[in-house]
Amino acid sequence: METRTRRTSATSGGDGPTATSDVHVLVVDDERICRTVTSSLLRKCGYRVTTAESGEEALELLRRGTEFHLLLTDVMMPGIDGPALLQIVRNDERLRDMPVIMMSANEHSDTVFRCIQYGAEDYLLKPVSRKAVKHMWQHVWRKSQ
Repeated sequence: METRTRRTSATSGGDGPTATSDVHVLVVDDERICRTVTSSLLRKCGYRVTTAESGEEALELLRRGTEFHLLLTDVMMPGIDGPALLQIVRNDERLRDMPVIMMSANEHSDTVFRCIQYGAEDYLLKPVSRKAVKHMWQHVWRKSQ
């Protein structure tokens, strides 16, 4: 199991993030190397990161009450895949306002469109670049306004 950083709502500010260090990202990917590379890249950009290797594990973390500001999830995973996780989050009263960004090596327009239609804020192509994640916190800030 990977090291996880957790922050409860009691320790977070209520005015929304002002920098990457204020943003706690949950990264979900079934491929260990992708999860490791993505989380390392996010940490280098100053984000606080927790990882999950499946949609099921992500749901467990989300429902446990850990405060996450952003969900970054792979599209294609066994079990609960990214689009299914997105729909579950959007239908959960407590989680529905959390920004969700999808990531995949698949750039087919129907997959991208489906994820955006389900409520994803953005869709990143893998491998995720530093440039792509550097300003992701702005999705959180805009969502909180």
